[in-house]
Amino acid sequence: MTTPAPRASKGKAVKSPSRAHQDARPPASRQGSAQDDLAHIAAEWCACASDPAYFIHHYVLLDTKDGQGEGGAWAPFRLWPAQLRALDAVHAEKLLVILKARQLGMTWLLLGYALWLITFRPGSAVGLFSRRQEEAVDLLDARLKEMHRRLPDWCRVPTRKGKDNKTT
Repeated sequence: MTTPAPRASKGKAVKSPSRAHQDARPPASRQGSAQDDLAHIAAEWCACASDPAYFIHHYVLLDTKDGQGEGGAWAPFRLWPAQLRALDAVHAEKLLVILKARQLGMTWLLLGYALWLITFRPGSAVGLFSRRQEEAVDLLDARLKEMHRRLPDWCRVPTRKGKDNKTT
């Protein structure tokens, strides 16, 4: 499994994740003791918590059919260099305006970052907006919730039912 290319963040060079973190397979698929599995999970948790690019690259899946049909084809999210630069900017800046064209993967990138925030930064507030309400609901129900559902068990934060009896 490859890792994202080294990238700059807040003016500092950031190295690619260490070789120890490159085996991102779920612990159940590896041979070893329960203690080894716990150590692997702890190392992966720390790697993911410290770097949204690592989390997105290794654990986030995206719908390659982009919501066209039930049970679309979900594949690993492999970040492009431009997406890494955009992610650095989103992570570093409190307010950011992005001028972009269509089909650059920005919606999926920002949903992946939102997933990282709600997983590793408890209490984070994430708002999903779109031109129409149906599109905003789709961002939450068909994309973000499905991305969350496809995370490894050890990485998935618990969800609860809201007042409208929908998972929040």
